[in-house]
This record gives sequence, C-alpha cells and structure tokens, in this order.
Amino acid sequence: CALPISRPQRDRQRQRGAAAGIVAALRCRAGFPRRPNAPTDERVRGPRWLRANACRVDRVLYHFHNSHEHPEMFDLLAEVPGTVVLHDFFLGDVLSDIEDKEPTSRPWTLALYESRGYRAVVERFHAKDTRDVVLRYPANLDVVRRAQGVIVHSQYACQLACEWYGADVGRAWAVVPHPR
Repeated sequence: CALPISRPQRDRQRQRGAAAGIVAALRCRAGFPRRPNAPTDERVRGPRWLRANACRVDRVLYHFHNSHEHPEMFDLLAEVPGTVVLHDFFLGDVLSDIEDKEPTSRPWTLALYESRGYRAVVERFHAKDTRDVVLRYPANLDVVRRAQGVIVHSQYACQLACEWYGADVGRAWAVVPHPR
C-alpha cells in the first residue's frame, strides 16, 4: 500500500537523493578519510543538530538553491564551515525574500554592496521592479567566500564565477553533474 507523499516530503526526498548522489560522486573522486569520532551515517541533519555537533562531523556539505526554503543556511555557513553545492549561481531571489520578511536584516542589500558596490545598492532601491536587480546580480559572493570548497553542476557556473569574480575563482570549483 503506497501512502501519498505531500509535496514538501517529495521535495525533501529528492533533495536527500541528490545529496546522497553528490556524496557518492565525491567519495569516488577522492578517498575521504573519516575522523575516528565522526558519525558513521550520512543522514541529512537539521541546523540545530549541526550546531550542537559541529565538532563531531567530518565534513559539512551545504546545498544552496535560489529558493526560500532554507534561509538559515546563510547564517549556518558562517557558524559551521563546509563545502557548498551551488545548485543555482544566482541567489538574489532567496536573499531578497529573506529581506522582505525581515527588513532590518538586509541580507540582499549587503550581498549587493559586498559584491558590486554602492551602485548596485542604489539600483536596488531605485528600480521600478526589483526583479530586474535580482536577475542582474548573482548575490552569492559571501557564500562563495565562506565555502571551504564549491561544487557546481556545470562548467557554465564556473565560467560565470570567472566572469563575476576573476579568472581564478571558477577554476578552483569542482563540477559534479547533477544526479538524475
């Protein structure tokens, strides 16, 4: 008897499957030695668990999407370093959504300023449609800088990194095709 699965459950299952596929691909590329006290499972854990157990984990693999589902990931990456799987190069949608919900936090405005300077911030506040600004700037530099490594799904994402942040940035990224 199959039980119906709600959309959020399906999304979580798909994300866990993608995470497992990426971990498997990484394991094939490099023999990941484990620390003796590291948990032996590879379950997807929540932010609260990770904060409480950060010193026990061997590696942290963050999945960043341009989706409003996981706004806590930006702060968590600052607290617990890890490798970032950048599923979407442009993160302006999620940051602008966070800013709309928490106007005093200003994560999108700060991301624009940090990556493109005052001119991008002026554009953000004077735009007739802020969507144009979301689509113009990647707003991912803070994530890229904090990451211990970056994994993307295409060479095109590496090319974009080189165009936006300099020739050396995208070259250091690993390309792992999206598991289907």
